[in-house]
Amino acid sequence: MVFGNIIIDIKNMDESLIATKYNASSIMLYDIIPEEIINMKISGPQFQLKIINQIQTSISIPLIVRIRIGNIDELKLLTKLGINNFYEKNIIPNPDSIQFNKNYYSKINFINSSSSLNDIMQHYSNGTSSIKITGNNINDTISTIQNIYNDIELLRNNKNNYAYIKHKSSKYNTAFKIINKMILDNKLPIPIYLSNISSVKDLKKILALKHLFKLIDGIIIENDIFNLKNVDNELDRIITMYRKALV
Repeated sequence: MVFGNIIIDIKNMDESLIATKYNASSIMLYDIIPEEIINMKISGPQFQLKIINQIQTSISIPLIVRIRIGNIDELKLLTKLGINNFYEKNIIPNPDSIQFNKNYYSKINFINSSSSLNDIMQHYSNGTSSIKITGNNINDTISTIQNIYNDIELLRNNKNNYAYIKHKSSKYNTAFKIINKMILDNKLPIPIYLSNISSVKDLKKILALKHLFKLIDGIIIENDIFNLKNVDNELDRIITMYRKALV
């Protein structure tokens, strides 16, 4: 997997050190988008170069930086600094005009948000490295991954219906053999991360659903966890519990 099995959202150097202390696989720089940019309905830079430079000099695990969706200029700026892992985020209401440069995307690692199997397969065909499943809360996230699981089950139930599978292959813009492998393995062709995890209680909800757990390649621990007084204890418990579940 590109990003490992545990990503932690961080906002500053101190939080990145805590994430490293508890053996996170990767960290994602979570910058707050200025309210004036959101109100103007444009998408502005979502990273602070000062924090990026601090982390690069002190942290060895992969750093994922949020950028505007489809923004090649931001990619070029950051790749020159040695950043090769990105989370594309869109805050503008109508992104139809965004153009993707697949040749450039193939050189770097992306994680994108998705809310359906169709969306995941489209991102996959565009060269995305990993997928983030998210919602308003952990229950929304679980509901989304359940719907994706149900769609895969529907494919499996129709695996002998060549016309149906061929139609889905065309709809997803994905090779027929990729769809068949997904059916056979009960696994998506791209790593899936579940977000909205801010406590042990959130993680337990996921672990209890064993049929869904098989679809998941990793988790994203939200930055909210750093607001807890017992952040060290909670992080340690979440990471230990998740990695034990993988065995």
